[in-house]
Amino acid sequence: MTGYDPPPPSQDPGSPYEGGPPYQAGPPYQGGPPYQGGPPYQGGPPYQGGPPYQGGSPHQGGGYPPPEQRRSATGLVGRLGNRLTRRPEPRFTVALAAVGSALALLGVTVWGGTYVGQGLAQSSDGSTNRNLLGAGLAAAVTVVGYLLVIVVRHGALATAGVVAAGIGVPLTALFLTFDLTSSKAANWDAIFWVSVVIWAVSYLVVPGARGHTFFVFLVANSVFDYVLIKNTDNLTANLGGSGGLHVGGLGTIAAIGLLFGLGYYLIAFLLDRAGRHGPATGLVYPAFNATTGGIVAWSPDVHLIGAGAITIVVGILVCWYGGRYGRRITCFVGAAGIALGIGLLVYDAAPSGGVTAGVTFLLVGAAVVVVAALLARALREPHDMDAEAVVVGSR
Repeated sequence: MTGYDPPPPSQDPGSPYEGGPPYQAGPPYQGGPPYQGGPPYQGGPPYQGGPPYQGGSPHQGGGYPPPEQRRSATGLVGRLGNRLTRRPEPRFTVALAAVGSALALLGVTVWGGTYVGQGLAQSSDGSTNRNLLGAGLAAAVTVVGYLLVIVVRHGALATAGVVAAGIGVPLTALFLTFDLTSSKAANWDAIFWVSVVIWAVSYLVVPGARGHTFFVFLVANSVFDYVLIKNTDNLTANLGGSGGLHVGGLGTIAAIGLLFGLGYYLIAFLLDRAGRHGPATGLVYPAFNATTGGIVAWSPDVHLIGAGAITIVVGILVCWYGGRYGRRITCFVGAAGIALGIGLLVYDAAPSGGVTAGVTFLLVGAAVVVVAALLARALREPHDMDAEAVVVGSR
């Protein structure tokens, strides 16, 4: 025991810990010479607390975006969430629920339509108010659909609700405006505008329904159909008559179809490139329908060789786009379009020569294989089972 002992700590339990002076550790250890590697550890000044952490809340966990990045996702992008950046994953029960919802809507259509037909058969002037049953049933299904979406938000029931709400809106409007005494049987303008507005509000605002790709599909497809119908109101008169088929009507269909189809594909490509894969998915299917209709309608004007060439060019672009962003069906459909276009060209060149056509197909097919192999090497495209085959962030 040394001749100097430090004072004992305070035993007063009511005395709060004030931090005290820095810990001095006393004189060097007396059991031997002091540590020669440096001065004794003095403990340093007490921790003053320092300024608060500027990165955000106390626990950031590392890797989280800084506040300015998080704030940038609080607008429309933040509301749509991961449905804006991710495509819906294929799920068996989800698809099955969508089928069930579609069947329920079909039941409403058949039931309400049958009731309207029975009333028309009993009416002498062709007017009836029996359309209210179909309108009421469709409205009830629509409301139930929105309730499922808002309450459940995800999974099979939510998907069933999205289908019921999306298709139920125009079906309700169709029954409400149905009138055989009118030249158009229904108010198609009202059906279109009411449906598009409700779909857009659902996609942007309604909880649960917000960001659902199905509403993008409905809007895109309906806008194309509406413009097509508006520009071909007199198509029947153009297609008939003593002069036979008038290409002017089909030319209108071709122009609108290609304009909307290729336009939708372009918008989908730009959305995919920006990482907005959700809404892009809702555009590729209307794009395919419109493009196909446009090419078919244009074929009488450009004949087989022109239709084949257009199909090949469009097929190449669509196939490349689908492969670039991991869209399997889009890529496969584009490849099928290439094959169809080549088939049209071969058939036009040798319509009655089976041997000639067979040899041509063989040679052209071999050439396509060689071109594909060379492009794979030039583009350094990963093979189909490579983990990096799909572009990062394409989901």
